[in-house]
Amino acid sequence: MKEFISLLFHLRFKQLLVLPTQNTFVQFFRFIFVGGIATVVDVLAVTFSYEMLGFKNLDLPRFDFDVGLLLAGTIGFVLGLAVNYFISIIWVFRNQNLNRVKEFLSFAVIGVLGLVIKLIVMALLERYVFDISIFLFGVIPMVTVVSMIATLVAFVWNFVARKFILYSTKGVERLQK
Repeated sequence: MKEFISLLFHLRFKQLLVLPTQNTFVQFFRFIFVGGIATVVDVLAVTFSYEMLGFKNLDLPRFDFDVGLLLAGTIGFVLGLAVNYFISIIWVFRNQNLNRVKEFLSFAVIGVLGLVIKLIVMALLERYVFDISIFLFGVIPMVTVVSMIATLVAFVWNFVARKFILYSTKGVERLQK
């Protein structure tokens, strides 16, 4: 933490943004940017799918929740995961000697658990907190707000799991075999 605060306070952008690092706080700082980019992709895909492609009109009588919302959430997740993976391996968690197939599959499993978390949060917010059909301040569709909140919860899970499970010392050893 001290190192990160020092880098931030002294505006050492090269160490914060360019050089490889194992410092958790610097990685989290970078992951915020990566997550932000992936979240923009995710939320735009959810909003576009739900509002423009007609997913909000999907009405399946056997389900007691908004199926279109969850399908749109899944599409956003897949696109966000791909963006997150590629930027993360280049910029946040740089490990050159890893089996990329094992790494991506592990990354994806953590991401799928993040998707489950995201969809549960979206379903709970839609059911118990927000009416998806309303707009925030008449500008932002409530589906966008729901998606952003759920994505934030999944974001925290994704960083913690990737940093402390996937890219831990034991995790990296498993990925090198």
